[in-house]
Amino acid sequence: MEKVKNVILISLDCLRAESLPMYGYGKNTSPFLNELAEGAVSFNKTYATSNWTAPTHASMFTGLYPHQHGFINFFCKYNDNVIPLAESLVQQGIKTTSITAWHCFSAKSGMMRGFEDCRVVPGQNVKEIAVTQMDWTEKWLKENSNGKPFFLFLHFGQIHAPFNLCPGQDDSPLPEPKKSEIRSIWDLPPPGGPVFNVIQWLENRINRTTRAGKIASRFLKLARGLCARSLRQVVENVANGKFMISEEDKKFVVQRYDQCITYVDQRLRELFELLATLGLDKDTAVMIVGDHGEELFDHGQLFHGHSMFQELLHIPMILSLPESMKTASNVCDVPVDQRDISATVLDLMGAPVDVQQSVGQGTSLYKVAEKPEQYSDRLIYSESIKDHGWVSAVMIKGDNKVQWNAEGDNLAYYPVDANLQTPDEGAAPEGDAQDLAEQLERFVSIQRSDQDAVESSDDDPELRKQLEDLGYL
Repeated sequence: MEKVKNVILISLDCLRAESLPMYGYGKNTSPFLNELAEGAVSFNKTYATSNWTAPTHASMFTGLYPHQHGFINFFCKYNDNVIPLAESLVQQGIKTTSITAWHCFSAKSGMMRGFEDCRVVPGQNVKEIAVTQMDWTEKWLKENSNGKPFFLFLHFGQIHAPFNLCPGQDDSPLPEPKKSEIRSIWDLPPPGGPVFNVIQWLENRINRTTRAGKIASRFLKLARGLCARSLRQVVENVANGKFMISEEDKKFVVQRYDQCITYVDQRLRELFELLATLGLDKDTAVMIVGDHGEELFDHGQLFHGHSMFQELLHIPMILSLPESMKTASNVCDVPVDQRDISATVLDLMGAPVDVQQSVGQGTSLYKVAEKPEQYSDRLIYSESIKDHGWVSAVMIKGDNKVQWNAEGDNLAYYPVDANLQTPDEGAAPEGDAQDLAEQLERFVSIQRSDQDAVESSDDDPELRKQLEDLGYL
């Protein structure tokens, strides 16, 4: 097959498929992506390998499930037997670069193994950071448009909570809710005061690789929580029913989220216009994918990482190819997941077969789009694993979805689009669903017994602070 010279992978943090018109949403949140999809391949059934950022990006970079690559928190490393995509590309003479605004994608991160150049935009104002990131990207593309083949990773985090970072299409201010406890998310007081500063000073000097350091870290985190509210505390209060959320509040949060999508959509339009101006559209493939979805009170909660419902697992995936490589159809209904990204990059860039086989277990999306009938019965698997162990796992085939929960070691079945409040409300699996349930149970049992211990990398104070601001810690 024909190959491309360059590939750009764009990750849109927290972007759920249900909030884009190409997947049936009633509001036009993404005018540019709609236009792009008409000449690209959009995958209607794309699933995240997990329900939050760290493991899903590691799946993109390795072609493996989280329990296989081992990157289940922001401070660990890949398992020893993992061969990352970027490492393989460098061996093929391909330049590997990332331009992001999050420190979890810095050169210090174990997730970025193999990337030759990891650029993280500095600063605190997220809107200014977004503008700077685009400026850096433009400068980098101009410098490298006529050089050696490249793989460029871009991460846009502006759709992440608290959704107050981006204006709407006309640069107007976002609406504010009436007086309500939900305002806490947007009225968080800036941390400060002598006690808070001392706690923060101690936290930055703790060695968290030791048992004593881990215990001290927990106590200091609790003490800090008493001094200043955090996004994580607000989210937990919503989940625990401590905040009374009105319908008006819910609409407000959704509107904020939608307008952040529109902001990022505008940035993507600018990027593709730049690619055309530089002539890169003729030999560059671009993949756009969500890392996971976002719950916007669909099941009574906010944020992500807490459930395995569709709003967290069903994500957008668009593959834009040079005109000479267009596929027969621009819509693909074959189930795919983020493991397929590594295989797609290697396939499109013409890597030798042995190299393609050495990286991950995914399938090239280009091959899937070219011959969808050969892949129509694909099985989807996704899992939630935290530091303390497995939480849950799901398998999806057709309209059937089966979930295994570590707590209670039980199985629940429910149709993919069922609007249940908890997976426990699902009926007992029967027929095809029962076969799927047994397959999931066997799979989880084998993988849990084989899972390696998580190996932590060096702590990064800048990353820890940023993760707290984003609600992860």
